[in-house]
Amino acid sequence: MADVVYVTRHTYKKLARTWIKPSDQISIDVIFEAIFKQSLAPIINKKDAIMLYTLKEMLAGKTSSFTTAKKYISNSYVFKINPPKFHYDKDCAFFKSDFKNYLVPPVIEALGADKVAEFQEYCADVKWDYENKPADIFWAQVGVKFRVSINPETVEYENSGVQDVAKMTIDHLRNQIDESFSQCLAMLESEDSGKVLTQFRYAPHLDAALRNISDANAKLKKTVEEFFKLKWSIIDMLFELYKKECSETHYILPIDLMTSLGLEACKGCSLFRKVPA
Repeated sequence: MADVVYVTRHTYKKLARTWIKPSDQISIDVIFEAIFKQSLAPIINKKDAIMLYTLKEMLAGKTSSFTTAKKYISNSYVFKINPPKFHYDKDCAFFKSDFKNYLVPPVIEALGADKVAEFQEYCADVKWDYENKPADIFWAQVGVKFRVSINPETVEYENSGVQDVAKMTIDHLRNQIDESFSQCLAMLESEDSGKVLTQFRYAPHLDAALRNISDANAKLKKTVEEFFKLKWSIIDMLFELYKKECSETHYILPIDLMTSLGLEACKGCSLFRKVPA
């Protein structure tokens, strides 16, 4: 095996979503056929399908045909997201750190791209002044600056990757995916909510779907939330299924792939790396 390095669960999925992709010669139909025994196209958009296919190939060690994906600067998060790092040591202390950020509030997004950029820059400039103070004090100050009430949605991922699905067997995972998929299909066919779910089922995240639904329709909003929760549980279970099918317990990738993407090693474990004499 070629020299390999370790990444966190979050970084592994991030690489599959925004840094690398399969060859353009692979059709989307083939991709949907590969990610599960039946096509999940009725609920999963093409971008998520490509991510799942890439994860499956990565876990199987089939990375030679990957190409660099076109990266973009996300305007969704308040604070800048630094490029992911790789680790030489799977026990590195920094390997366990978590990802935490905030989604740019809709009231700011509605003001346009220039105002979003100004908002992100201001938050980055003043956040250290409020480092040891409650978050609501910080956001109150930001709200005063932009003359809006701000209570942004927190986005947080534990890099440990410990989830209930990790305890499931391969058969249990497959059966649970089948059951959850059937529930999603039934919701799409519902007379009460099917039309709305069909319209917004491919939204990139829940917030993007909910913003199109009136606050007065609490029942419909709850149904949309349940649908997206089911859909993302399927994606999580597929990732765990791929891991178990490959008997993979760590998130390992070839070091030459990491360096070809321009990624750097974690400085923490690099200092203690044993260099051959």
